[in-house]
Amino acid sequence: MKLAIWYEQFAQIAPPPTETISSTGDELYPIILTYTDVSYATIYCGYYSYMVIIHELLKTCDYPGEHSAMVVYFRDQICKSVEYNSVGVMGPYRMGFPLRVAFEIADPVTRSWILNRLQQFSNIYAAAQPENYHTVL
Repeated sequence: MKLAIWYEQFAQIAPPPTETISSTGDELYPIILTYTDVSYATIYCGYYSYMVIIHELLKTCDYPGEHSAMVVYFRDQICKSVEYNSVGVMGPYRMGFPLRVAFEIADPVTRSWILNRLQQFSNIYAAAQPENYHTVL
């Protein structure tokens, strides 16, 4: 898969995230991902989003592999990145697409978590208002 090759090359330029304890005491994601730079975090979150889409597509087409587990893994990588990558005025904008992807495939608990985060974002980023989020799939 070309994205795996891209990831390996990108990880040599931009250090992969490190795991850290959440400063907010988040119960669903007590361990979060921190990055060396918000630009890198945004690119990594884009990668996680595309991997969710690809694995969901492969799962839907009954292609052999652990696609369900990979969808959950990359969804969680997106959610673990929210605390770091959603700060500042542009934070909700940076997380808009990744959270939309995660929302589409989330279980009820994770979907509720995402909606709570969107409620927090909606003061800055009107498109993040939870009432605008309905599953498409």
